[in-house]
Amino acid sequence: MFRIGRKHASHVYPQSKGAPPTPSAALARNYAFGPAQDTALASTGTQVPWQLIEAGGSGTDIPITPTTSGRIRVSAMLTVVNNAEGWVELSVQAMLDGTPFATPLTTPQIAPAARKTTIPFLIEFNVPIGVTSQIELLLTPAIDDAISLLEDESSIEVQELTTTAG
Repeated sequence: MFRIGRKHASHVYPQSKGAPPTPSAALARNYAFGPAQDTALASTGTQVPWQLIEAGGSGTDIPITPTTSGRIRVSAMLTVVNNAEGWVELSVQAMLDGTPFATPLTTPQIAPAARKTTIPFLIEFNVPIGVTSQIELLLTPAIDDAISLLEDESSIEVQELTTTAG
């Protein structure tokens, strides 16, 4: 117990005001990288096939079960190569339980000549606390099979954020 004020003050606090607050629960997170091999992207859309998911296994779905706030941040770095002779547009979209978000939608132009391009992607949204949600990324090039996602050069992190009182 810490006394605040005079030596014989009657009001005491259970912890020092300088001590950080104790978190009520650990924040949820998950991580994945991949794919296991170069993956040609279809113009109808291709979900990223992650080689290794931290929570276990592989596949297109990154599971997360929020414990505290339900506010989720998805950040990814995707490395692709353009196999076509000209510039190709590629859209990158986050999906929640198989349903794509309308925005934000990243749509960079990928340069020709088989040069590697790294695309950063970031989105935040809310999901129910205590319910496991599946996060996916959907990549859609303007031209079928013109762009490939490169082997072992992409990653995604899905993490729950704290909320500020206020």
